[in-house]
Amino acid sequence: MKMDINTKRWLVVAVALVIILLVISVIPNIRFGANDELRMRIGNWGEMEIQVPEGTRKMIEEALYGQAGMNMGGKNVPSSGAKIRIGTQRFVKTDVGIMVGDFIVDVPDIEQSYIMQYFYGDGSINLQMAFNDGQELEVGASVVSYCVTNRDDIIYPDFKCQDKYGAYDSNKLINAFYFRFLLPHILTLNNNEEATINMGYDKYGKFQLNVAVASCKNDEKILREAENATREWVAESGFSPNIFGYDVFIEYNYCVLK
Repeated sequence: MKMDINTKRWLVVAVALVIILLVISVIPNIRFGANDELRMRIGNWGEMEIQVPEGTRKMIEEALYGQAGMNMGGKNVPSSGAKIRIGTQRFVKTDVGIMVGDFIVDVPDIEQSYIMQYFYGDGSINLQMAFNDGQELEVGASVVSYCVTNRDDIIYPDFKCQDKYGAYDSNKLINAFYFRFLLPHILTLNNNEEATINMGYDKYGKFQLNVAVASCKNDEKILREAENATREWVAESGFSPNIFGYDVFIEYNYCVLK
């Protein structure tokens, strides 16, 4: 029995509708965009003494996933199973309205631990920008992950941990990364010349302070004075000056614009 043209057309339409309905039923289970998947879920947020805002939690889980991926070559990174080590949480509200906290998170399945540090505003200020691998981002919070280096805190075998930032003093909750929110900072030198301090990275990707001196003279004495003044300012801010490297240079554009 042969089908006429109209019957064939209706059959094609019916098959197409079935396929469309099947696709529609599957779409809700598909996650478009990988970002939501690139997180390592922490299972015991509710056990923390001081709770972390929901948005900052997501950023911490994303940073944890990236940090573990760095040390695993990006392969077989778990998306869950992480736990906050209870009793390691520290938290403080700074004088400028920035909330700073950190804690150790353990991932038993891969036998790795990391220090997760987070920053967010209390609403009285606007955290306008932070730096992520040298790129400026407008953010309301920021997260950094570090290797655990204190022997008393290490519970897993050595896995040759690497992190991006370094300059972490585990004895200080307000550490080098906090300077992102203090910069740029301008110092006035003895000859009324100005030095502008910004955060930068050395050739190994570790934090350093870039000090641009607004002067028309490429004088070694001026450069030494600028570095010493910067070190004094770091110390006055409550840090050891030795946690940073320093790149001090003359800002020649100053002479052109003057």
